[in-house]
Amino acid sequence: MENSFLETQITFKNDDNELYIGEVRKGKIILSPLKDINIHRLGYQIIMEGRGRTSSIKKTQSEEVLLQNQMLSAGETYEFDFDIKGMLPGSYKGKNIQFTWKIETFIELEENSYSEIRNALIKGFKLFKAFNPNKVLAEERDILIYQEPQPYNVVPAKNALQYSMGGVCLIFIIGFILSGVLIVNFSTENIPIIVYPIVGLLFILLLGTSFYKKSIIEKIIYEVGNLEGNQFMLILDLSKSWKQINGIKCKYKVIEKVVDDRGTSTSTHRSNIFSSKIKKEKRPKRNQNFVFNFPEKNLPASFQVGDISFIWEIEIEASILSGLMSGSSKQVITVTKEKK
Repeated sequence: MENSFLETQITFKNDDNELYIGEVRKGKIILSPLKDINIHRLGYQIIMEGRGRTSSIKKTQSEEVLLQNQMLSAGETYEFDFDIKGMLPGSYKGKNIQFTWKIETFIELEENSYSEIRNALIKGFKLFKAFNPNKVLAEERDILIYQEPQPYNVVPAKNALQYSMGGVCLIFIIGFILSGVLIVNFSTENIPIIVYPIVGLLFILLLGTSFYKKSIIEKIIYEVGNLEGNQFMLILDLSKSWKQINGIKCKYKVIEKVVDDRGTSTSTHRSNIFSSKIKKEKRPKRNQNFVFNFPEKNLPASFQVGDISFIWEIEIEASILSGLMSGSSKQVITVTKEKK
């Protein structure tokens, strides 16, 4: 940054500000004072910022003090070396969130230089900048951090599928409220008496069907493991419910999830950034295997920071009783990107 007090340059080796996670990049901070400046403390910070449909995140990942209690003389040049290591999360621009990285210098002036620079800013009608002369002398430069394209690796896992009853409970609550509204706003004489047992039977049928599907789905054991060639395998043990299941469909998704709690209420935003092809088996075996290719795109591995997460999720749908009904389950798997 150029001003009438201090010129600052942040340079990278080979002028390259792009690096992979885990990689180290060297650089220099070059200071050229235009006036004598008394420094109390001077250094740099590596900062990660997250912005989007959530509370803004700003984290100082590292800080290095380069000098303290020293005067920078006008006309001299001062050079300082620094190292930057690529860290998670990498630079990312998605539908609901983006992560950016930067290196930023910080300067804390001694009182005499602080007053001198502040007065000069006031005389130049730069009143807003005069509130913080330290910030006026700071410099920043963007850093681009990427996840190196490396083989995905699913963390082996084996467990029973889970079946959610949340949708049924919601329907039950809505039905209960509507029944109350009808009773309050309409005379019971205008509602045929046969309506009440029909509605009751429908709710019983709905609950009974849901509990039956739950009993079938939760007998299925799933297992995931890696294969050669950038693939992974999903194994379904259907032996305990094999007679009731007439078909299986499954796929997996990579999801960008953001929880927004900035207002009086909390909302969750989920966006699919990848969806695999659907795998089907009309006559599944007792132990049914499905092979999936990992994405060709360089997508984030499983990751969470604050209210932001990247989720790898498998969706499994079973056709039950010759297709009279179906039940589904969503299971989160953990995927890493590590050098083999």
